[in-house]
Amino acid sequence: MFTPSRAAAALLLSSLASSASATVVDVDATITNFRYQLIDLTPDDGLSPWIRFDWMPSPKATLFYDPNWSREYAHNDNRDDQAVVLQHGADIVRGQVRPELISLDLHIAEGSAQVFMERIASYSLSPNTGFVFSADATLSSSVAPGPQLYSYAGMSGMFMSAPDAVPLSFEGGALSSPGRPVSGTVSVSGASGALEGSGVLFLGANAIVSSLSPVPEPRRAALLAAGLALLWNWMRRRSVVSIKN
Repeated sequence: MFTPSRAAAALLLSSLASSASATVVDVDATITNFRYQLIDLTPDDGLSPWIRFDWMPSPKATLFYDPNWSREYAHNDNRDDQAVVLQHGADIVRGQVRPELISLDLHIAEGSAQVFMERIASYSLSPNTGFVFSADATLSSSVAPGPQLYSYAGMSGMFMSAPDAVPLSFEGGALSSPGRPVSGTVSVSGASGALEGSGVLFLGANAIVSSLSPVPEPRRAALLAAGLALLWNWMRRRSVVSIKN
């Protein structure tokens, strides 16, 4: 199944080049305590605000024999909450996606890996309702983002304020490691209009790591734009199915 995350990974991998020296890269990340707050923008109408989520676990990981991304050793794409463990020589990829915890643990010394430990949700929101999504995140890496590392812990996605509205991407609700441990609350917000709103939320700990090949840090806005059409089509198909049912 081709997902928006795979589209983002393809964009990153297409820009990789070779480098001169190997580096051991370690990444650890967690996301816990996802929560939301609803804000009634029309409190005098007598209607209570609501939100409905449809969650799907989506752990995806690929470990490569070498740092140049040319030979795949093993991959996981199970769409369940089972722990992910991939190992080849000194390289280890661990991760898990559960309702209460998303975790990622990488040690790359010889090869390369791309890992997306994510929970993905489509959601619908009552009219005239503001929302704030929040979670607690931690992220640490042995090197700063740049030549061998892109890492991310938090949330991103898109929101339509009405059924036929133009989707708006939201970002910024994430941690990026500066080469030392960081932690904190990540959050995004938005609001529906006079009609029901809907959207897609990615809650995840992600990393693209190589012991040798440069991994340019992507701009999240560009990645979200690249997956926007995929997300929109998915949401509209879900809306049609819901109406028929």
